[in-house]
Amino acid sequence: MLAIVNGAVVVLAIGILIFVHELGHFLVAKKVGIRVEAFALGFGPKVWGFTRGDTIYKLCLIPLGGYVKMSGEAPEDRPEEVRGDEFFAKTISQRAWVVSAGVIMNVLFAIIAFPLAFAIGVPIETAVVGNVTPGLPAWEAGIESGDEILTIDDTEMLGFPDVKTAVAFSDEPLEVVLRRGEETLTRTVTPLYSEAQGYHVIGIGPEISAPRFMGEDAPIMARLPEGTVGPRDTVTGIDGRPVDAAVASGLIRYADRDELELEVEDARGGRRRVVVPLTLADEAEGGKPRIGVVSLAATIDRIANSPRQSDLGRRLGLVVGDRIAVLNGRPIRSNVDLDIALRGRGAGAARKTATVERDGAMVELGPVDWDGRPGSLAGSVALRSSGTHVSVEFGSPAYRAGMRSGDRVLAYGDSRFSGAEGDWKLLVEAIGSAGDAPRDVEVRRGDETILIRGLKPGPIRPTLLSLSLEAPPMTHEVHRPFPSSVSAGFAQTKNKLVEILMTLRGLFTGGVAAENLGGIITIARVSYTFAEQGLGKILFFMAILSLNLAILNILPIPILDGGHLVFLALEKIKGGPIDERWMGYANVVGLVFILGLMLFVTYNDIMRLVAG
Repeated sequence: MLAIVNGAVVVLAIGILIFVHELGHFLVAKKVGIRVEAFALGFGPKVWGFTRGDTIYKLCLIPLGGYVKMSGEAPEDRPEEVRGDEFFAKTISQRAWVVSAGVIMNVLFAIIAFPLAFAIGVPIETAVVGNVTPGLPAWEAGIESGDEILTIDDTEMLGFPDVKTAVAFSDEPLEVVLRRGEETLTRTVTPLYSEAQGYHVIGIGPEISAPRFMGEDAPIMARLPEGTVGPRDTVTGIDGRPVDAAVASGLIRYADRDELELEVEDARGGRRRVVVPLTLADEAEGGKPRIGVVSLAATIDRIANSPRQSDLGRRLGLVVGDRIAVLNGRPIRSNVDLDIALRGRGAGAARKTATVERDGAMVELGPVDWDGRPGSLAGSVALRSSGTHVSVEFGSPAYRAGMRSGDRVLAYGDSRFSGAEGDWKLLVEAIGSAGDAPRDVEVRRGDETILIRGLKPGPIRPTLLSLSLEAPPMTHEVHRPFPSSVSAGFAQTKNKLVEILMTLRGLFTGGVAAENLGGIITIARVSYTFAEQGLGKILFFMAILSLNLAILNILPIPILDGGHLVFLALEKIKGGPIDERWMGYANVVGLVFILGLMLFVTYNDIMRLVAG
């Protein structure tokens, strides 16, 4: 029933935006004395309607827009005898007001909706940094996990989406003001363009909550006794080890047992232990055969320039080229071990030690006292692959053949590796060239050399449990009482308009990849998600969508409002009507472009669904 209600809210929200846009055209047309023949929401056959005066009001079958049909608007509908209530009989300025009224109404709607949303309260992802990618601009600038970003270039950041957007469209240095404990600091960060994401990034992620189970349709739910784990239950521990979202998925993925004991907390704070089987599932057919190893990225590549951030690494005595073997008492045999140790889990927070491989010898470092953040070492060094040292995925062909995380591959088939910096790339090439043919593998484990015969690549088999956990970002409610909600609404309207225009600029200049565009499927999915979060959130999204609708319609593309304004401007310059034949050609070109754009964004939507 709740899903039905939320779905109805989505339909109603999108319908309101279409109604507001068309209402603008309708009201101004009536104001200047144009006879309106039809006011329609949707296209195609009429589902319901009525007639009042000269106008037919109707709902149509295809809910992808709407229209206001004005007498004499289309050249082919113009009568031989001109009537004063025809569209083309009005002055150019009157017609321009009618054409632009829909866009104006959309902007006005946003100006009203944003303050209302803030007055009600809008849940937004916090602008707190959850993780910093070593080596990227934020890391270089000294931004740390836990920092709260207050402003970027003097623009208030209400939440992490604002931060992401502010960075996405800029390749210029940004002044970032952040709060760290009781301090307010300023950092200058220059974003880098990410080919993978299609926009600029600085290498930070949002603060995330503890892992929790998804809804009842999550794959693992069908394999657990009914009622043992409910949707939205939070996982607080795995096999007696406290976890958070940063490591939960990895702990499960690299588990060396067929079942795990989870500590689960429900919405009321009740705690219980649940034993879950680690069911394996093959990837989709046609996947590239792999042996199931990833690089153990435990070699120091760089040390941070920021004295504050790099202090722990330097005090330990780490240098570029060291391979971390033991950190904080934890042997580093997998990337999960490394992640836990870097973030300070599983060891005393105040005493730090490390054992590293340096120039072929094992060197003990520390202990050093450290009263800083538990995760400071993670932001202290940038890491790269450690030759052919591997992390082995549980259940993979390599695991079943006897390889273990921490092994160093000495030979794969006829390819041998000496420990040089480029060996990892050569190993990947050797595995890829083998296809699904079995190969003998020689590995080094501690002081022992082991020969593994006939390792046959195959599809990686991840645990279904890892697919049923989600780690949503932390949120906070932005609530602004009147009249500060009004000023916040105006500021948000301005910011979003600038962001939309910057997006369009980025699409043309290559600063934003076209794959980031979404269509009606994305709009519906996002709308549904926001509808679940309450009235304030759906109003906030409607305001953003209304501004997008305004900008889209004002583009100088024939058949859109902006295209009609261009025709009116040309008519003003020419001193007479534009040739109807050329207008027809232009409208056909515009229609083909819009249909092509719709197909493209729908394709993007489908690809996102397929990719999950």
